Amino acid sequence: MAERANRNQGRERRWREIIRRQAASGMTVRGFCRQSKLTETTFYRWRAKLRRRDAAGQPAAAMFAPVVVSDPERREATGIEIGLPGGARVRVAAGVDRESLADVLAALRQDGFAAAPAGAGRPC
Repeated sequence: MAERANRNQGRERRWREIIRRQAASGMTVRGFCRQSKLTETTFYRWRAKLRRRDAAGQPAAAMFAPVVVSDPERREATGIEIGLPGGARVRVAAGVDRESLADVLAALRQDGFAAAPAGAGRPC
């Protein structure tokens, strides 16, 4: 409760945008922080804090985002890209084995990625 009272909405919005930009950049956190003149410690602290806040507002059963097929004609040759809430992307190469993909999805579940809002795309 005390954390909610002490929230600075402007700072939270700023850090959500920074984290979104890092995820979309394709850069490592270290490289992004160096380029943006941010400390990695602060970046990781805010990312963890925002994930906890987001997870607290989601039902416990919300584990995965719906899958949206953006270009079904190309997915066989190029693989797939999974867009996660907050802007993070997971690119899965064509021909990836099921066990490796299951490991990635399990790690995402442990990191607290929650379901996207209903109607965010066409589920398959």
